[in-house]
Amino acid sequence: MSSDPTRFRFGFIALLLILSAIAIVDPVDPALSTDLMFVDEAVQRVEAERATWHYSDLVIRISHDDGGQLSSNLTRVQELLSIEDELLNGNSAISWNSTESWIVELKTPYSSWSDAFNDSERNLENATRWGELLQPEIEGGWCSEDSTINQIHAFKETLVLLPSDSRVNIACPSLPGSSVLLPPESNEILWIVHLEGYERPTDWSPLFDWSELASESTDYEFSTAGVNLLFGVAKETAEEDLRAVMIPSFILLLGLLWFGLRDLVIASATLAGVGVVMLSTVSILSIAGHQFSIIDGIALPIVMGVAVDGAFWYCRSSRSRDEVRQMLFVAMMTTIAAVMLAIISPILIQRSLGLVMATGILLSWAVSRFILEDLFLSRREVGDDDVLDRPLVLPESVQENSWSALLAVFALLIVVSPAGVAIMNVESFLPEDTPELKEIEDLEARYILASSTTIYVTIDADGNDANMANQVIQFQNQIGLHPSVISLDTGMIRQPLVSGIPTGLNSSFDTIDLMFEEAVNSSEITDQRLLRNGETKGVVVQIQI
Repeated sequence: MSSDPTRFRFGFIALLLILSAIAIVDPVDPALSTDLMFVDEAVQRVEAERATWHYSDLVIRISHDDGGQLSSNLTRVQELLSIEDELLNGNSAISWNSTESWIVELKTPYSSWSDAFNDSERNLENATRWGELLQPEIEGGWCSEDSTINQIHAFKETLVLLPSDSRVNIACPSLPGSSVLLPPESNEILWIVHLEGYERPTDWSPLFDWSELASESTDYEFSTAGVNLLFGVAKETAEEDLRAVMIPSFILLLGLLWFGLRDLVIASATLAGVGVVMLSTVSILSIAGHQFSIIDGIALPIVMGVAVDGAFWYCRSSRSRDEVRQMLFVAMMTTIAAVMLAIISPILIQRSLGLVMATGILLSWAVSRFILEDLFLSRREVGDDDVLDRPLVLPESVQENSWSALLAVFALLIVVSPAGVAIMNVESFLPEDTPELKEIEDLEARYILASSTTIYVTIDADGNDANMANQVIQFQNQIGLHPSVISLDTGMIRQPLVSGIPTGLNSSFDTIDLMFEEAVNSSEITDQRLLRNGETKGVVVQIQI
């Protein structure tokens, strides 16, 4: 029976080494995105039930190498339409070649223009000059009461995907400075790419690579932008910082442990135990299907602290083995209990961090208790007469005034600390001088799209209930009047950026299913029904504010 603890110890060591080897051979790829930070019940339902759901999107900013006009230059418009078609359907160097992710939808202003001109029986791709497209005059342009769905869509895309100071001309001649006989004018445009992949969050690197390749292969500059890009930059920055400080941190901790314990063997064993614990933690949680975020790296110093605590009590304390065991067990349990508050938090990133901390703390305690305990106890005699073991004697004046001085320091910290709280967003993870932040600020200043936020409202509704369809449409109309909702106002018509059940179809269909089926078949309207087992159980209303 005496060999049972030994067999358990060697079995535990073997298990930890196997888990560590798995983490080394197949390292995790931590992510950073809003999906890993917050729980949004509406978005979760949309992800699970929406008929067509795009998981991620990114903006591509396009300009000509000479910085000149794009939209009013017919040749350049047609070249960009050709690049768009090559990206989606071609088989060349600038075609989409990634096998890990694919483009679900590509929103561009010029493709919407093509559809709008087709409704007037004019072909944008084959025209030789703008006069062929703009004459005879299209009365009211694309924003009149008589405009088709495709023309209204082209009008919206023009206002959203061209800079806000652009002349929209044919898109809406009723706006000041615009003419129905001229094409829109801008020297840059935006594409919105809806990307989907086998993993969540979506890997954006193929799109970054495509943008660089397209910029080199054509006369146009393609640059990626958007919040998802910022998350990618923040992830790379955090990974670089973590790699930069990892080795110096271990060296510093080794030095501090040696200074505190005066035993290089114990210091080295403690650090080795921490490394094995962290690798094993990563393997265990990965096997369990946990998605790591880059923020989980914060758990490392906490786990280190638990390991150092065990080494100190076993090596420097005069208490018996059982007393130290009891103290460390109670300390481990109370620490995990405190961390459990983060695990039940509604903020996902706190849950993830809490789970990594709790698992690491438990394994760190187990390593100290079942593997390193005998080594720690055998080293108690080392440094017994060390000067560090002598009581610290402070002058009497320092002892009398230390408490009041500390209170004054704490009060000063309260006074100089910033008031209120800061909202956690992607900017919190980036240095202030990050170029991508300036890019976002420029986009927000120049584009309606970049300065807006998308919110989702999910509504329970039967797909065959005409009365419910009418109520949802009334809600869409009412919410469109809210001052926070972005509206495209031409003076003649007002188009709030609210999308849900399609309207203006000029048909007798009055149920949600029939209206969506007609709209999806006749135009590029996105199917926003919420489906369960193929039956419509609701609608998602998408609002730009």
